[in-house]
Amino acid sequence: MEDCNIICIDGGGTKTKGVLFLCDKKISEIKLGATRVGPVDLGEACDRVLQIIVGLCNGAGITTSEVDVVVVGLAGVWLE
Repeated sequence: MEDCNIICIDGGGTKTKGVLFLCDKKISEIKLGATRVGPVDLGEACDRVLQIIVGLCNGAGITTSEVDVVVVGLAGVWLE
């Protein structure tokens, strides 16, 4: 099986959790503040998501270009 670096991010109203997996093995994990659009504006939510991606990669000793897939669930994205 080919190696695959996957980042999963769960963005909520109180905290945002990100995990980086190499295939099915958890390599790096990070938590930051809320990213729910509404209480947090869209720009701040995007900044936190990017901070998580970079932080996960730094924690795993890889560059962002080595990430194959990023999956983000972000509360409130349907709000205007």
